[in-house]
Amino acid sequence: MKHQRAVTIVVTALIGLSACGGGDNNTPPLTGAIRIGNGIADSSGLDMSISNTTSFTAIGVDAASTISYIPVSAVQSYNATLASNSATFTVSGISIDQDHVTTLFTYGEIAAGTQGGFPAEIALGTPVGGEAAVQPVHAALLASTTALSLSFFFVTPGVCATAIAGATANGSATFKASPGSFVLATGTYEICITDAAGTVLFDSGPTGMALPLANADVFQLAVYDAPSGMGNGSALMLSLLDNAGGNTALYNLKN
Repeated sequence: MKHQRAVTIVVTALIGLSACGGGDNNTPPLTGAIRIGNGIADSSGLDMSISNTTSFTAIGVDAASTISYIPVSAVQSYNATLASNSATFTVSGISIDQDHVTTLFTYGEIAAGTQGGFPAEIALGTPVGGEAAVQPVHAALLASTTALSLSFFFVTPGVCATAIAGATANGSATFKASPGSFVLATGTYEICITDAAGTVLFDSGPTGMALPLANADVFQLAVYDAPSGMGNGSALMLSLLDNAGGNTALYNLKN
């Protein structure tokens, strides 16, 4: 306990001297990055505190917190306490590693008592040649009942159904599992999400999104159940979280 307290004090001092800014691909000495994404479809705002090290308040649905830095612990994982709409729940086993960002993704509905969360971690190593590193995340509880695994296609803007015909998915994710990441060349992409049978469940739209961003090149892309009335023809929405601490909500056919 004394050792952990001493490490926390030292890390706090180091963060004050060398905290990294938006778009950086490292964390201050002896720390890792942490944030939370709110995928609880009926949430009116989400709060989180993590093992007495940091806290976030009033994170809106389909949004994410900024990034904070907490001590790397070689002997224990962290626990988080979360609260939304007067309901409280916990998530345990959260690992923090130097030069990585761990996001606690939440899912479900408070009214149905199905709320929960899980961590997913990605390295902040700079992709080579101006590329973008992307980690797909499946955090859509309702969708998981019929689509436990989702495939992610980043294609030339146009029509998803046409673009993915015969194409290989860039990546895939299983509900609540922490997946690997893939690399995208610089370009403008339409994002198509399908189930295991190849049915298009989400289409970001024909305008497309340019990746990487001017100040960010490492991304976590979460699939959430769309809040009521916001799906625009899909049961899903996407949240694109970047290493600059930004987050972008994407709704079906609106980009």
